[in-house]
Amino acid sequence: MHRVRSKGLSSRVAPNYQWVKPKDRITQWNIVTGDKVAVIAGKDKDTIGEVKSVDRKTNTLIVEGKKLVIEEH
Repeated sequence: MHRVRSKGLSSRVAPNYQWVKPKDRITQWNIVTGDKVAVIAGKDKDTIGEVKSVDRKTNTLIVEGKKLVIEEH
């Protein structure tokens, strides 16, 4: 039997958000919607795109339909 995760939904149906713990979140963002960014890794390497969305809770950017994860170093 499956345990219920949230809102009465089973784990197969419930959304799977990958939240970043507050202590691991990037504290100061210098990237905002509309900025031009260069992709430096992955299959879209060496391309430039415009930031469409910034999600500070998951440390994620959406760039022209490409989902990129920004890691704090």
